[in-house]
Amino acid sequence: MFEQFTNSIKATLYDRVSSPLSSSFIISWCLWNYKILIVLFSSMKPYEKYNTIDILVSTTAFKTTFFEPLGFWLANGFLFPLISAVIYIYVYPYPAKYVYKYWLGKQNKLKEEKDSIGKTVLLSLEQSIAIKKNMLEIDVKFDELLSKKDKEIIAKYEEINGLNEVIKNLANSNKTLLEERNSLNTANINMLDEIKNLNNTNQSLLTENQRYKTEIEKRLSDEDITSINNEVHLSLKKKYFRTELAYELFKNMTDGNLVYEHQLFNSIPSDARSKIAFDVAIDDLFKSKLISNTSAGTMTLTPQGKRVALELGLA
Repeated sequence: MFEQFTNSIKATLYDRVSSPLSSSFIISWCLWNYKILIVLFSSMKPYEKYNTIDILVSTTAFKTTFFEPLGFWLANGFLFPLISAVIYIYVYPYPAKYVYKYWLGKQNKLKEEKDSIGKTVLLSLEQSIAIKKNMLEIDVKFDELLSKKDKEIIAKYEEINGLNEVIKNLANSNKTLLEERNSLNTANINMLDEIKNLNNTNQSLLTENQRYKTEIEKRLSDEDITSINNEVHLSLKKKYFRTELAYELFKNMTDGNLVYEHQLFNSIPSDARSKIAFDVAIDDLFKSKLISNTSAGTMTLTPQGKRVALELGLA
Protein backbone atom coordinates (compact mmCIF):
# COMPACT_ATOMS: atom_id res chain seq x y z
CA MET A 1 0.00 0.00 0.00
CA PHE A 2 2.91 2.38 0.84
CA GLU A 3 4.45 1.64 -2.56
CA GLN A 4 1.17 2.55 -4.30
CA PHE A 5 1.04 5.79 -2.28
CA THR A 6 4.60 6.78 -3.26
CA ASN A 7 3.93 5.89 -6.92
CA SER A 8 0.81 8.06 -6.86
CA ILE A 9 2.81 11.00 -5.42
CA LYS A 10 5.53 10.53 -8.06
CA ALA A 11 2.96 10.46 -10.87
CA THR A 12 1.28 13.61 -9.54
CA LEU A 13 4.60 15.46 -9.23
CA TYR A 14 5.60 14.38 -12.73
CA ASP A 15 2.32 15.73 -14.15
CA ARG A 16 2.86 19.05 -12.38
CA VAL A 17 6.50 19.43 -13.40
CA SER A 18 5.89 18.37 -16.99
CA SER A 19 3.25 21.10 -17.33
CA PRO A 20 4.52 24.04 -19.48
CA LEU A 21 3.44 26.57 -16.85
CA SER A 22 5.20 24.72 -14.01
CA SER A 23 8.46 24.21 -15.89
CA SER A 24 8.45 27.82 -17.18
CA PHE A 25 7.72 29.17 -13.70
CA ILE A 26 10.53 27.11 -12.14
CA ILE A 27 13.06 28.27 -14.74
CA SER A 28 11.92 31.91 -14.36
CA TRP A 29 12.14 31.67 -10.58
CA CYS A 30 15.71 30.34 -10.81
CA LEU A 31 16.70 33.20 -13.14
CA TRP A 32 15.13 35.87 -10.94
CA ASN A 33 16.69 34.44 -7.79
CA TYR A 34 20.00 33.15 -9.12
CA LYS A 35 21.91 35.11 -6.45
CA ILE A 36 20.09 33.25 -3.67
CA LEU A 37 20.84 29.92 -5.37
CA ILE A 38 24.53 30.83 -5.68
CA VAL A 39 24.64 31.68 -1.98
CA LEU A 40 22.83 28.47 -0.99
CA PHE A 41 25.17 26.22 -2.97
CA SER A 42 28.34 28.13 -2.07
CA SER A 43 30.97 27.05 0.47
CA MET A 44 30.06 29.86 2.87
CA LYS A 45 29.26 29.12 6.48
CA PRO A 46 25.58 28.85 7.38
CA TYR A 47 25.34 32.12 9.32
CA GLU A 48 27.13 33.93 6.47
CA LYS A 49 24.57 32.51 4.03
CA TYR A 50 21.71 33.76 6.25
CA ASN A 51 23.21 37.29 6.44
CA THR A 52 23.83 37.43 2.69
CA ILE A 53 20.29 36.25 1.89
CA ASP A 54 18.87 38.89 4.30
CA ILE A 55 20.84 41.56 2.44
CA LEU A 56 19.58 40.34 -0.93
CA VAL A 57 15.98 40.21 0.33
CA SER A 58 16.20 43.81 1.65
CA THR A 59 17.16 45.20 -1.78
CA THR A 60 13.72 44.67 -3.33
CA ALA A 61 11.75 47.39 -5.11
CA PHE A 62 8.61 46.53 -3.10
CA LYS A 63 8.90 47.59 0.52
CA THR A 64 6.54 46.44 3.28
CA THR A 65 6.50 48.08 6.69
CA PHE A 66 5.22 45.23 8.83
CA PHE A 67 7.47 42.43 7.31
CA GLU A 68 10.39 43.53 5.15
CA PRO A 69 11.10 40.17 3.31
CA LEU A 70 7.46 39.89 2.23
CA GLY A 71 7.92 42.41 -0.61
CA PHE A 72 10.91 40.50 -2.00
CA TRP A 73 9.19 37.15 -1.96
CA LEU A 74 6.02 38.58 -3.49
CA ALA A 75 8.02 40.23 -6.30
CA ASN A 76 11.00 37.98 -6.99
CA GLY A 77 9.47 34.84 -5.50
CA PHE A 78 6.10 34.89 -7.24
CA LEU A 79 5.07 37.90 -9.36
CA PHE A 80 8.13 38.38 -11.58
CA PRO A 81 8.62 34.64 -12.30
CA LEU A 82 4.89 34.30 -13.06
CA ILE A 83 4.95 37.27 -15.49
CA SER A 84 8.09 35.87 -17.17
CA ALA A 85 6.49 32.41 -17.50
CA VAL A 86 3.30 33.91 -19.02
CA ILE A 87 5.36 35.95 -21.50
CA TYR A 88 7.39 32.86 -22.43
CA ILE A 89 4.26 30.77 -22.99
CA TYR A 90 1.99 33.31 -24.73
CA VAL A 91 4.29 35.95 -26.28
CA TYR A 92 7.54 34.18 -27.12
CA PRO A 93 6.01 31.68 -29.64
CA TYR A 94 5.00 34.51 -32.03
CA PRO A 95 8.46 35.96 -32.76
CA ALA A 96 9.97 32.44 -32.52
CA LYS A 97 7.56 31.29 -35.23
CA TYR A 98 8.68 34.01 -37.70
CA VAL A 99 12.37 33.55 -36.86
CA TYR A 100 12.15 29.77 -37.39
CA LYS A 101 10.23 30.30 -40.65
CA TYR A 102 12.91 32.71 -41.89
CA TRP A 103 15.74 30.36 -40.87
CA LEU A 104 14.07 27.36 -42.52
CA GLY A 105 13.57 29.30 -45.76
CA LYS A 106 17.26 30.24 -45.84
CA GLN A 107 18.24 26.60 -45.23
CA ASN A 108 16.05 25.47 -48.16
CA LYS A 109 17.60 28.08 -50.44
CA LEU A 110 21.10 26.98 -49.44
CA LYS A 111 20.19 23.38 -50.18
CA GLU A 112 18.79 24.32 -53.60
CA GLU A 113 21.98 26.26 -54.45
CA LYS A 114 24.11 23.33 -53.33
CA ASP A 115 22.11 20.88 -55.48
CA SER A 116 22.29 23.14 -58.54
CA ILE A 117 26.05 23.57 -58.17
CA GLY A 118 26.49 19.82 -57.64
CA LYS A 119 24.70 19.07 -60.92
CA THR A 120 27.01 21.27 -62.93
CA VAL A 121 30.27 19.96 -61.42
CA LEU A 122 32.09 17.59 -63.80
CA LEU A 123 33.70 14.44 -62.43
CA SER A 124 37.38 13.77 -62.90
CA LEU A 125 38.69 10.69 -64.75
CA GLU A 126 39.65 8.97 -61.49
CA GLN A 127 36.22 9.64 -59.99
CA SER A 128 34.48 8.28 -63.10
CA ILE A 129 36.65 5.11 -63.04
CA ALA A 130 35.95 4.64 -59.32
CA ILE A 131 32.20 5.05 -59.86
CA LYS A 132 32.20 2.57 -62.78
CA LYS A 133 34.23 0.12 -60.68
CA ASN A 134 31.77 0.45 -57.80
CA MET A 135 28.85 -0.06 -60.20
CA LEU A 136 30.49 -3.21 -61.63
CA GLU A 137 31.09 -4.55 -58.13
CA ILE A 138 27.48 -3.81 -57.22
CA ASP A 139 26.28 -5.60 -60.40
CA VAL A 140 28.48 -8.64 -59.63
CA LYS A 141 27.23 -8.79 -56.03
CA PHE A 142 23.65 -8.39 -57.23
CA ASP A 143 24.08 -11.24 -59.76
CA GLU A 144 25.63 -13.45 -57.09
CA LEU A 145 22.85 -12.64 -54.68
CA LEU A 146 20.24 -13.26 -57.38
CA SER A 147 21.85 -16.61 -58.27
CA LYS A 148 21.98 -17.59 -54.61
CA LYS A 149 18.32 -16.72 -54.13
CA ASP A 150 17.40 -18.67 -57.30
CA LYS A 151 19.18 -21.73 -55.92
CA GLU A 152 17.40 -21.32 -52.59
CA ILE A 153 14.06 -21.03 -54.39
CA ILE A 154 14.79 -24.18 -56.41
CA ALA A 155 15.80 -26.02 -53.22
CA LYS A 156 12.58 -24.89 -51.53
CA TYR A 157 10.53 -26.06 -54.53
CA GLU A 158 12.26 -29.46 -54.40
CA GLU A 159 11.60 -29.64 -50.66
CA ILE A 160 7.96 -28.75 -51.22
CA ASN A 161 7.66 -31.41 -53.94
CA GLY A 162 9.23 -33.95 -51.58
CA LEU A 163 6.78 -33.02 -48.83
CA ASN A 164 3.89 -33.23 -51.28
CA GLU A 165 5.08 -36.73 -52.25
CA VAL A 166 5.25 -37.72 -48.60
CA ILE A 167 1.75 -36.34 -48.04
CA LYS A 168 0.52 -38.27 -51.07
CA ASN A 169 2.08 -41.51 -49.77
CA LEU A 170 0.60 -40.90 -46.31
CA ALA A 171 -2.82 -40.30 -47.88
CA ASN A 172 -2.53 -43.58 -49.80
CA SER A 173 -1.41 -45.40 -46.65
CA ASN A 174 -4.28 -43.85 -44.74
CA LYS A 175 -6.70 -44.97 -47.45
CA THR A 176 -5.30 -48.51 -47.29
CA LEU A 177 -5.55 -48.55 -43.49
CA LEU A 178 -9.14 -47.34 -43.66
CA GLU A 179 -9.99 -50.12 -46.11
CA GLU A 180 -8.30 -52.68 -43.85
CA ARG A 181 -10.16 -51.29 -40.86
CA ASN A 182 -13.47 -51.56 -42.69
CA SER A 183 -12.56 -55.10 -43.71
CA LEU A 184 -11.67 -55.98 -40.12
CA ASN A 185 -14.91 -54.42 -38.88
CA THR A 186 -16.84 -56.54 -41.37
CA ALA A 187 -14.92 -59.66 -40.32
CA ASN A 188 -15.50 -58.78 -36.67
CA ILE A 189 -19.23 -58.45 -37.27
CA ASN A 190 -19.24 -61.82 -39.06
CA MET A 191 -17.24 -63.37 -36.24
CA LEU A 192 -19.64 -61.96 -33.64
CA ASP A 193 -22.54 -63.45 -35.59
CA GLU A 194 -20.70 -66.76 -35.75
CA ILE A 195 -19.97 -66.67 -32.01
CA LYS A 196 -23.63 -65.92 -31.38
CA ASN A 197 -24.63 -68.88 -33.53
CA LEU A 198 -22.11 -71.10 -31.73
CA ASN A 199 -23.47 -69.95 -28.36
CA ASN A 200 -26.97 -70.78 -29.50
CA THR A 201 -25.77 -74.16 -30.74
CA ASN A 202 -23.91 -74.79 -27.46
CA GLN A 203 -26.98 -73.84 -25.47
CA SER A 204 -29.05 -76.23 -27.58
CA LEU A 205 -26.48 -79.00 -27.01
CA LEU A 206 -26.44 -78.36 -23.28
CA THR A 207 -30.22 -78.50 -23.17
CA GLU A 208 -30.20 -81.71 -25.21
CA ASN A 209 -27.44 -83.21 -23.06
CA GLN A 210 -29.41 -82.44 -19.91
CA ARG A 211 -32.44 -84.06 -21.48
CA TYR A 212 -30.42 -87.16 -22.38
CA LYS A 213 -28.87 -87.24 -18.92
CA THR A 214 -32.28 -87.02 -17.28
CA GLU A 215 -33.59 -89.77 -19.55
CA ILE A 216 -30.57 -91.99 -18.83
CA GLU A 217 -30.92 -91.45 -15.10
CA LYS A 218 -34.55 -92.53 -15.35
CA ARG A 219 -33.58 -95.71 -17.17
CA LEU A 220 -30.63 -96.59 -14.95
CA SER A 221 -31.04 -98.06 -11.51
CA ASP A 222 -29.49 -96.63 -8.37
CA GLU A 223 -26.85 -99.36 -8.39
CA ASP A 224 -25.87 -98.50 -11.96
CA ILE A 225 -25.59 -94.80 -11.10
CA THR A 226 -23.46 -95.62 -8.05
CA SER A 227 -21.23 -97.85 -10.17
CA ILE A 228 -20.81 -95.15 -12.80
CA ASN A 229 -20.01 -92.55 -10.15
CA ASN A 230 -17.43 -94.89 -8.61
CA GLU A 231 -15.82 -95.41 -12.00
CA VAL A 232 -15.70 -91.68 -12.62
CA HIS A 233 -14.27 -91.10 -9.14
CA LEU A 234 -11.62 -93.78 -9.68
CA SER A 235 -10.73 -92.31 -13.07
CA LEU A 236 -10.25 -88.85 -11.54
CA LYS A 237 -8.11 -90.34 -8.73
CA LYS A 238 -5.85 -91.99 -11.26
CA LYS A 239 -5.69 -88.78 -13.25
CA TYR A 240 -4.55 -86.52 -10.36
CA PHE A 241 -2.83 -88.91 -7.90
CA ARG A 242 -0.05 -91.42 -8.50
CA THR A 243 -0.56 -93.28 -5.20
CA GLU A 244 -3.39 -93.98 -2.82
CA LEU A 245 -1.39 -92.34 -0.03
CA ALA A 246 -1.22 -89.07 -1.98
CA TYR A 247 -5.02 -89.17 -2.40
CA GLU A 248 -5.55 -89.84 1.32
CA LEU A 249 -3.24 -87.00 2.33
CA PHE A 250 -5.03 -84.66 -0.10
CA LYS A 251 -8.37 -85.81 1.30
CA ASN A 252 -7.21 -85.12 4.87
CA MET A 253 -6.11 -81.61 3.83
CA THR A 254 -9.60 -80.82 2.53
CA ASP A 255 -10.91 -81.23 6.05
CA GLY A 256 -8.58 -78.71 7.75
CA ASN A 257 -7.30 -76.83 4.69
CA LEU A 258 -4.35 -75.32 6.60
CA VAL A 259 -2.24 -78.07 8.29
CA TYR A 260 1.31 -78.61 9.41
CA GLU A 261 3.43 -81.39 7.90
CA HIS A 262 3.67 -83.35 11.17
CA GLN A 263 -0.13 -83.17 11.60
CA LEU A 264 -0.59 -84.59 8.13
CA PHE A 265 1.96 -87.36 8.83
CA ASN A 266 0.19 -88.27 12.11
CA SER A 267 -3.13 -88.55 10.25
CA ILE A 268 -1.82 -91.74 8.57
CA PRO A 269 -2.64 -94.96 10.50
CA SER A 270 0.33 -96.01 12.65
CA ASP A 271 0.66 -99.42 11.03
CA ALA A 272 0.89 -97.82 7.56
CA ARG A 273 3.23 -94.90 8.32
CA SER A 274 6.33 -94.63 6.14
CA LYS A 275 8.39 -91.45 6.05
CA ILE A 276 9.74 -92.23 2.58
CA ALA A 277 6.28 -92.96 1.16
CA PHE A 278 4.95 -89.83 2.89
CA ASP A 279 7.70 -87.64 1.43
CA VAL A 280 7.12 -89.08 -2.07
CA ALA A 281 3.36 -88.47 -1.80
CA ILE A 282 3.83 -84.88 -0.56
CA ASP A 283 6.36 -84.24 -3.35
CA ASP A 284 3.83 -85.52 -5.93
CA LEU A 285 1.17 -83.16 -4.55
CA PHE A 286 3.57 -80.19 -4.80
CA LYS A 287 4.62 -81.13 -8.34
CA SER A 288 0.96 -81.43 -9.39
CA LYS A 289 0.42 -77.93 -7.93
CA LEU A 290 -2.40 -79.20 -5.75
CA ILE A 291 -0.87 -77.89 -2.49
CA SER A 292 1.57 -75.12 -1.54
CA ASN A 293 3.41 -73.78 1.52
CA THR A 294 2.34 -70.63 3.33
CA SER A 295 4.45 -67.99 5.09
CA ALA A 296 3.26 -69.42 8.45
CA GLY A 297 4.92 -72.77 7.72
CA THR A 298 1.66 -74.61 6.99
CA MET A 299 0.42 -76.32 3.83
CA THR A 300 -2.76 -75.32 2.03
CA LEU A 301 -4.70 -76.21 -1.10
CA THR A 302 -3.93 -74.21 -4.24
CA PRO A 303 -6.76 -72.88 -6.45
CA GLN A 304 -6.21 -75.90 -8.73
CA GLY A 305 -6.30 -78.19 -5.70
CA LYS A 306 -9.64 -76.70 -4.66
CA ARG A 307 -11.07 -77.35 -8.15
CA VAL A 308 -9.87 -81.00 -7.98
CA ALA A 309 -11.47 -81.37 -4.55
CA LEU A 310 -14.78 -80.16 -6.01
CA GLU A 311 -14.51 -82.60 -8.94
CA LEU A 312 -13.89 -85.53 -6.53
CA GLY A 313 -16.73 -84.43 -4.27
CA LEU A 314 -14.42 -83.87 -1.32
CA ALA A 315 -15.64 -80.31 -0.70
